[in-house]
Amino acid sequence: MDAISIPYLFRCPISQQVMKEPVTICTGITYDRESIERWFEEGNLSCPSTMQVLETLDLTPNHTLKRLIQAWCSSNSGIQGTHNISSSNPDEKEIEQVLLNIRNSSAHLGNLRTLADLAKRSERNMALIAASGGHSALLYILSRREIMCREEALAILASLPIHEAKEECMSALKSPTTIDMISWFLSKGSMDARLHAAQVLYGLLTADQNLKAVFRPDEETFQNLNLLLQDECQSAVKTALEVLLIISPVRRNRMRAVEAGVAVTLIEILSQANSKLTEKALSLLEILCQSAEGRASVCGHPLGIIVLVQKIARVSEVGTDAAIAALWQIIKKCKTPSVLKDMEEAGGHLKLSFMLQVGCRSSIRQRAKEILRAQRGKS
Repeated sequence: MDAISIPYLFRCPISQQVMKEPVTICTGITYDRESIERWFEEGNLSCPSTMQVLETLDLTPNHTLKRLIQAWCSSNSGIQGTHNISSSNPDEKEIEQVLLNIRNSSAHLGNLRTLADLAKRSERNMALIAASGGHSALLYILSRREIMCREEALAILASLPIHEAKEECMSALKSPTTIDMISWFLSKGSMDARLHAAQVLYGLLTADQNLKAVFRPDEETFQNLNLLLQDECQSAVKTALEVLLIISPVRRNRMRAVEAGVAVTLIEILSQANSKLTEKALSLLEILCQSAEGRASVCGHPLGIIVLVQKIARVSEVGTDAAIAALWQIIKKCKTPSVLKDMEEAGGHLKLSFMLQVGCRSSIRQRAKEILRAQRGKS
């Protein structure tokens, strides 16, 4: 009877136990973090429920479901399987005290490291720090002079859920002063600080869709995002791609991204056979090809046309669409003999003919036809 009374949606599809840390994968299905991570560690690259091959192994915390589970567990504490999940948190009082110390004590570095340790213990602690005004306390440290304290505060800020910040904290996070501080860390900070600055910036841009319209990054910001794209750390590359994907649709940002060498770096990323970030790189390159500068960078690179052709039908549907759209932009406005030659040598005709046979979206189908006509010398 106890088992029957547990709501179905609260159970992990793998373990059939009440979820402690619900996370959602790209198929839209939610699992307990421990169970799905073990599934991936065993070499599985598919969704356990549908067996669909996953385009990405990213895990998105399901905060709403987690709060619902915690509330339900608090009112049903006698049910078997819920004793390890409680709305109470032994770290809660310590979090409140540490945040108070950060504001009132001079021992900032020690308190920040204690707060960082608390944040690492669980996602719930991160949410508690955010709900307790943690963003505000960390912004206070960022405004001070001690560089070690500032970088420690920035690292914690990057780990917190921006969307759960209090309204007054969100206003402060989006202020020109804070944006200038983040830009400073992107330019002047250590490599870790640059990554954390980019993560904070990404969090802000996704939390407020209107911010990208008023955010005006300078040339140095794009140069440093391009440096992150070249980093060996996959997290750094992914974060830089995500930030650039959000801000590059704005025309002035496209131009500055190309001037900073982003298009060339993307081609280098795409030339690596097994990059997990191919889809994002193709999507960003397609955006850059909407500008004359972006098309010139791709055409001027020895591998530019080749990598776009090679990725057709070899990535996800989104990646294939982006590759064809980028080629269409180039053929439409840069149909030079050298471009057509590169297309032919890379097997563009065969790839695009194959796409027309297997079927694709009508807009992409039309673009594939136009590219083929250009290759054959038809009007």
